[in-house]
Amino acid sequence: MTTIDTATITVELPDAFDPRWSRLPGIQVDGRRITIDPAEYFFRFESNTWLVADWELVKAQLLDVDETAESAVEQLALDFIKNHGESTSDAARVLATAYGVYFSC
Repeated sequence: MTTIDTATITVELPDAFDPRWSRLPGIQVDGRRITIDPAEYFFRFESNTWLVADWELVKAQLLDVDETAESAVEQLALDFIKNHGESTSDAARVLATAYGVYFSC
């Protein structure tokens, strides 16, 4: 039997996060610090690994790419992740990357 690490995930972001997120089960927001209890937050948590790509690289190489008859934008994104994605079990890194993506768009 495989056991998934459901250790608490904590990340400190550059700015304070909206405290209303604390209303969700398993999430606690304290200013810039977010703590997630995976066992309580996720409905189904089968893996503690994610694929993440450097956001600066995404902006530089993918965002301005146009869809063509030969290659749909979804396929371009999948190929980009295949070539540049990095597997990580560092959930704080994933959250920090997502935060950066959200606030740079």
